[in-house]
Amino acid sequence: MSHVVARFIPSDLLATASCWLTTYFVGAAAAALRAGSTGQPIGKVLEGWRISETPAAIAYDSRAAAEAVWVAVCLNQPGYEELLPAESARLGRLGLNALKSLRVLLAPPQVEGLSARLREILDEQMLASDAFHRIRIEAIMPIAGLAAFDARARLSRARQGARVLRLSEVGIDLLVPSPDNAVSPQIIPRRTLAKPLVLGEVLLSTLGRSFRAACVDDNVPPDTFPVEGSVRLRLRGSPAARALLLATEPLRSRAARLTGGSVQQFVPPEALRSLRVPPPPRDWRDRWQRAVERSHVYRRVLDRQWSVFAKALSAGFDAVHRPFAHGRQQAGDVLQ
Repeated sequence: MSHVVARFIPSDLLATASCWLTTYFVGAAAAALRAGSTGQPIGKVLEGWRISETPAAIAYDSRAAAEAVWVAVCLNQPGYEELLPAESARLGRLGLNALKSLRVLLAPPQVEGLSARLREILDEQMLASDAFHRIRIEAIMPIAGLAAFDARARLSRARQGARVLRLSEVGIDLLVPSPDNAVSPQIIPRRTLAKPLVLGEVLLSTLGRSFRAACVDDNVPPDTFPVEGSVRLRLRGSPAARALLLATEPLRSRAARLTGGSVQQFVPPEALRSLRVPPPPRDWRDRWQRAVERSHVYRRVLDRQWSVFAKALSAGFDAVHRPFAHGRQQAGDVLQ
């Protein structure tokens, strides 16, 4: 095949792989194999690492954090995943020895700066989560059923650009994720409620084993529709504070006792009306409302920062691996 302009995998490299698969000749796995030939085994990072990440320490080396970020980025790329042996598939986990033998490129210089920014973002996210957790603990008390239940008509057809929201995307902070941080599944009209989300609306899940709440803020994208497993509430005043209470453990436990069905344990929408409890004092509600609103604003800022960071990190990964992907299309044509 000397007439083929392509870069194939040398036999010595294939000897380090688990088997001779066609994916090792073309595509992302081939690029990862070629890249790894000039890099180092992950085992050098996993064991014997005695470098400190503390700037004041004698053994401080800025590479410590950068290498950790770089290895994590590589392991989450399809090419490197395909190189991991499938011998442990029956047990559903990968052995440490197999992982240690995987080779990756040395971290490029720009990763050092990106890893420092990653630590800042993670620290900021942790502080935001802690602040929300503190206010969430305060809110563990019953409230009254001060809500109007919206109609449950289904969507007739999906408009161009519309997206669907599953409450499984919503965390304990009640935040509906932005499009950059969530993968919207395909809209199935008969399983999607007809009206798009509106500001101040509260959603409750009808899935008993994953009962959760969401509060719609003014940054939710237009034409976002909830799935049929959601109950829409229009609360009279302080919707975020009341959503916070509806997401507490006492209410989750009560909702679980209302479930029915043998396989999927759902709470009938009508049964959720029985979750009626006394309201908290007005000043408490106002304070919780402001706290949730501040938390959502801050999370939106962090999400935008994360999106920019992730794109920069992805661009860095693509840049250092692009030379090793050269010729994969020609090789693919030959193998076909």
